[in-house]
Amino acid sequence: MWADGFNGVYDHLASRAAFVVASPDTVDAQKRLAAGRGWRFPMVCYAQSPLAQDLGYRDLADSRHGGWNAGVSVFRRDGERILRVSDAEFMEFDDFCVVYHLFDLIPDADMNWAPSFSYVPEAAQ
Repeated sequence: MWADGFNGVYDHLASRAAFVVASPDTVDAQKRLAAGRGWRFPMVCYAQSPLAQDLGYRDLADSRHGGWNAGVSVFRRDGERILRVSDAEFMEFDDFCVVYHLFDLIPDADMNWAPSFSYVPEAAQ
């Protein structure tokens, strides 16, 4: 759901900075998922890289989501160095997923709601 929101604001984001979504899914799985959801932003696979763990988005001791955690990081080039200048973990009801905030406005909304769309490529299910 977060990526669906990014898709809607991608042009605004890309006009200010490079923007990419990284995931542990294979490139083929990412392409199928992006095509099925209509995503326009670039994606990269980091499954065989220590990047997610180095950035704090992978905790092998955490069984949720296979130890993969969603989040956002912002980087800046400083000469030859790349610095991470900010980051945040994604969670239900966070400021990065507009769906939850809109649902808050619905009287008597079901607080146990869960997404009904498949966010996993068919081959990975």
